[in-house]
Amino acid sequence: MDMGKQAQFHADFARDAGLKTGLAKSIHHARVLIRQRHIRVGKQVVNIPSFVVRLDSQKHIDFALTSPYGGGRAGRVKRKRLAAGGAEEDEE
Repeated sequence: MDMGKQAQFHADFARDAGLKTGLAKSIHHARVLIRQRHIRVGKQVVNIPSFVVRLDSQKHIDFALTSPYGGGRAGRVKRKRLAAGGAEEDEE
C-alpha cells in the first residue's frame, strides 16, 4: 500500500481526537465528555471513548447539539437555580 492510501485511512480514537481539537483539557476530560454524550462526530453522538474516527472525519468533531456546551438545554442544577431565583446565578 502506498503512503497516500495509508494517510487516507489513518484513524484515531475519539478521546484523542477530542483532546487534539481543544474540546477537552486532558485525556481524562475527553473520556468523561464522551461518556456523558457531549461529543459528536458529524451528526452522530459518540459515547464510546475508543470510537475510531477517520482522518477525514476529525474536522467534524464538535459538541453535541443537545449538550449544554453545544448550545443545548441547560443542565438540571442550572435549571433549578434559575427557577428558584435568577439573582444568585453566576454566568460563565
